[in-house]
Amino acid sequence: FLFVFASFNQSNSSLDLKITQIGLNKYVTNNKQFIYPYLQKLELNELVLNILSFQLGMFDLKPSEIELPEVSIALSDGFIQVMLSDWFIELQFKFSIKQQKYPFMEDEGTGKVKLNTLQNVNLSLSIKNGKLTLEKNSAFNQISNLNLQFDSPMSFLYDSITSLMINDLIRVFNDQLQQIAVDMLFALGNTLLSTESNKSRYKNSTTDQIYTNVQITQNFLTISYKSKKEISNIEIINVERPIKIFNDDYQILISNQVFESFFNLPCEFVHTGLLCQDNLTQHLVSIQPQIETNVSFDVIGIKGNCEQLQKMLNQNIPSFTNFNTVKSVEIVFLSRSWMIINGIQK
Repeated sequence: FLFVFASFNQSNSSLDLKITQIGLNKYVTNNKQFIYPYLQKLELNELVLNILSFQLGMFDLKPSEIELPEVSIALSDGFIQVMLSDWFIELQFKFSIKQQKYPFMEDEGTGKVKLNTLQNVNLSLSIKNGKLTLEKNSAFNQISNLNLQFDSPMSFLYDSITSLMINDLIRVFNDQLQQIAVDMLFALGNTLLSTESNKSRYKNSTTDQIYTNVQITQNFLTISYKSKKEISNIEIINVERPIKIFNDDYQILISNQVFESFFNLPCEFVHTGLLCQDNLTQHLVSIQPQIETNVSFDVIGIKGNCEQLQKMLNQNIPSFTNFNTVKSVEIVFLSRSWMIINGIQK
């Protein structure tokens, strides 16, 4: 969730989301099924191998069975290391085989290749055309097991040469699967980065939570959101970030200026409440996350309990982004200028 806030720059958005390495891994594990559409489009180039006096051509290689890999992510300063392990792929193909000398035997048919593979990709983030994009630093693929089957009238003859082609096949598949893994990760990641945007506009306020500023540090991703508000008489200043970090899966740091720009009043945090002051009176505002609708996406909204606030507040709008496990008891008071909302990834 997110309240609208004023015109901050990338270093002072007044709302940061910190995601731990543990939380990011849990998120990826819970959502890795979204890799399926990319895997189903997997196609390998035609392979041509020369074994003894035979030339083997394999073409139309497409997946017939896929078991999703175990995905683990490690964060270091400026880099993301993604490892896909225990990945099983079964590919079906068509083949032709020709003997290059007398008696010039020829055969064709279908077949299957089953393999287990491990992949390791090192990524970084950069800004291109105003959007956050992934860049590859290095990639590595290692096939741990490969099994080859042919189905044709003469397939019984191929057992003697199958063992001779395994090493060549592993080398070729390693090269192709390495590039396929990179393309798949980049397609999925860059699609999310370019489309994961939650724009809201109501009267004089606009928010846009598209990812444009993400810092990668040891064991943490830090996302600073940008926003724009077109009317306000509240002066916004740079405030020092708190140094306290909680070792939960993610935590959202919010400054009092988020609410100052929303209520258009001077505000400060008081324990788990918010004190907003005008010239005549004081209002104590309780901010409590509540699940408003129990749907498949577990939509979470913000409910503010307050009285006698100025009518001008209808010129502002709360805008929320979906963080599905926030609990009101996990709002932690840090100082008059900062509070933190902790969450545990389900």
